[in-house]
Amino acid sequence: MSERGPGTSFGTRGTAAGAARGPGGVRPGEREGRGHQERASYRAPLHPLPAIVFLVVTGIIIWSDFNHGGPIPHTVIPRAMAGVLIAATGFPVYYLWRAGKRA
Repeated sequence: MSERGPGTSFGTRGTAAGAARGPGGVRPGEREGRGHQERASYRAPLHPLPAIVFLVVTGIIIWSDFNHGGPIPHTVIPRAMAGVLIAATGFPVYYLWRAGKRA
């Protein structure tokens, strides 16, 4: 028991339990689990055009880097390949991390 009495502990736990619930007293993801999905409160302007433009520009940057970048010193490996390999190592790390979370 705390010095303030039994109500303090209950009040703290009650506040924490209330914070775990979303609007309307429903826990996040509870409605979606029953097949009900709320409508998005916003819409992306010009969707999907920004995503397509991003992918095209990213592809142009990567292509340009491979064509105009020099090799890593003392090798024939393009500098751009080093960046691609570093980024690619993220995929197995992500899947291993995600698999560990599920267990």
